[in-house]
Amino acid sequence: MKKLLFFATLVAVTLSFSGCILYSLSRSCTVNVYVYDLNGERVPNEMVYLFYTTSERTRDHAFKEIATDQKGYAEFRLSEIEMLYQEENTMYALTFNGDVITGQTPFTARQNKSIDVTIRKTK
Repeated sequence: MKKLLFFATLVAVTLSFSGCILYSLSRSCTVNVYVYDLNGERVPNEMVYLFYTTSERTRDHAFKEIATDQKGYAEFRLSEIEMLYQEENTMYALTFNGDVITGQTPFTARQNKSIDVTIRKTK
């Protein structure tokens, strides 16, 4: 009997955690970033930084960063927490050369949506 009760408790806990995870994933947002240089060519291995609109725009204040792949593409998955529990949130995607901003694009992330963002480097 104790084994059955333990197993039932284990199943209930597992299902409740998986429900929380599925709920959180369903409220996430995917941001697809494409980085282009001055000539319109995609830029591989370029670090892309995400910022909230209220953040100071230095690399140290980015809440997320990732390098582009060989095709100049970076994919961010924003959780409900990173969306600040809002249905939509305006953010910025930036690239840097040292401390100088070389490209930036504002965008609006929405829960349960995928958005494409293009950064055209200006320097």
